[in-house]
Amino acid sequence: MDEISNDILELARTKMREAGSFTREAFLEFIEESIEHYYETGRLSEEDDLDAIKEELLGMYTEIESEEVEEREISDEEEAGREEKAEELEEEKDEE
Repeated sequence: MDEISNDILELARTKMREAGSFTREAFLEFIEESIEHYYETGRLSEEDDLDAIKEELLGMYTEIESEEVEEREISDEEEAGREEKAEELEEEKDEE
């Protein structure tokens, strides 16, 4: 994958996380928005094969979805650990 495709993918992933939406439809929407953003800012032009870029990135959805699910699970586990630690500290404080 070339640099611009990678940049588009990362922007789309950021938008997915911010929206909390990880469906294929959301991924498609964010890929299209990201391509449009790079086109409007001049990083992409009419000479670039925008459809091929979009298809390449859409073909990565399953991989991206798996990575996002794994990252959310890790994040949820970390949050649960922090909550458990906070409860332990609160209990220790109450015992004093």
